[in-house]
Amino acid sequence: MYRPVTRGEIADALVHMRDLYRQIKPSDEREYRASERREVGIKTLLSNLSRTKDHPTLHMIDEVADMARLTIEGAHRLFGYNLADIRRYDLELNGGRTHIIESYAFDRDRLIDLPLEFVTEEISGFGGMLGDMVTQWQTDIPIRVLEEAGWLRPGTFFVHVGTEDSLGSSLPPGSLALVEPIDDDDKLYPSPRAIYLLQFGNGYRCSRCVVSRGKLQLPTAGGGHKPEPELDKLSNIIKAFNDQFGNIDWKDGDKIRQVIAEEIPAKVAADKAYQNAMKNSDRQNARIEHDKALQRVILELLADHAELFKQFSDNPSFKKWLGDTNFMTTYTPEPPDSPRP
Repeated sequence: MYRPVTRGEIADALVHMRDLYRQIKPSDEREYRASERREVGIKTLLSNLSRTKDHPTLHMIDEVADMARLTIEGAHRLFGYNLADIRRYDLELNGGRTHIIESYAFDRDRLIDLPLEFVTEEISGFGGMLGDMVTQWQTDIPIRVLEEAGWLRPGTFFVHVGTEDSLGSSLPPGSLALVEPIDDDDKLYPSPRAIYLLQFGNGYRCSRCVVSRGKLQLPTAGGGHKPEPELDKLSNIIKAFNDQFGNIDWKDGDKIRQVIAEEIPAKVAADKAYQNAMKNSDRQNARIEHDKALQRVILELLADHAELFKQFSDNPSFKKWLGDTNFMTTYTPEPPDSPRP
């Protein structure tokens, strides 16, 4: 993984590279400025080499690679490090944890495949798999080229998914994933079908999640990769509400969502007449008692949520949706008694 290299060997290698570059005549202003920068950089490095510590920092190696147009692998070898062995060792120590690739300088030379040519806009407008959209690929491209303008949206970055990171994530362990910024709606009401990169005190995890009672909750380990049914149910109610009635100018939309998804179902489910109907009657009669219980709960909420009462009274589509949704959420008929032996 590491072979001791004397400062004299490093100096000889730097001088050799400088002499090779001096043989190349700059073809434009950009290359001329790069040549000047390289001359100054190598001169500074040579003069400070005797005062550097035994091992260079990753920042120094990155600077040498950029200045001398070396790969990260080559820059490491200049100082005696075998990057392939470092990667293997790092995978053994840290492969179980999800980490941001940009924070690992020696990952900047990781080879990836990038699209070169796409199908026409008329065809791509119909959608499809990535393999159908790309007609030609560039292979074995260092991942650092993605830092150049035009490749990534602002705020996006790549992560390496840890081999132990299976908390509610369908991403294969050890894979690379592109992380994109989320909007304010996603922060308040994360989709149970999306996978989010979450930061904890001891690192990162890729997981599905939902917000329940104002708290972020994750699927339990025993539940596999699917969200808990109760959390999934709450998220579906909120999503359906946003899709159908999110355009209504609610004074406090967040509070209304909480009332509809949690408070109303709890109050209706606690109604004695409705409970008795679920226990002793069929589904049709239970629905009748449910609608009566829902009406009582809405009246009870009138003082605090007049706009909710108004929509329930004046908007037939909202009243039907709320009734259907709440009944599906709360209807839990008791099973018939088991036969006796």
